[in-house]
Amino acid sequence: MTILTLLIILLLCSWTLWPLFSQTQFQPAADQMDAVLHQHQQIQSTLDDLQLDYETGKLSQAEFEELASEVDDQKKEAKPEAVEPVCPGCGNDVSVEDKFCSNCGRKLGFDYE
Repeated sequence: MTILTLLIILLLCSWTLWPLFSQTQFQPAADQMDAVLHQHQQIQSTLDDLQLDYETGKLSQAEFEELASEVDDQKKEAKPEAVEPVCPGCGNDVSVEDKFCSNCGRKLGFDYE
């Protein structure tokens, strides 16, 4: 009887602690944010290049203002689509700030590195 009791306790502990040790990440959201961040960095680099070209006389003021306006418009349009993260375990809606799912207790995480 004690072996069966220990086995049941071990199974219950494993089942309870499993969500804490799972390494599931929100990769689609992280990938999307990485893509948007990269796009913003490229746009900023383009603006910096335009500024340098204007300062060195390669562009007139009118050309610079027109191109900078176009690039600014692109930057405003470069927004991520609304992504509502869900728990990969149960599908419950969660927040980016959540560490654990409030429904099933699964460990959540956003890895943007």
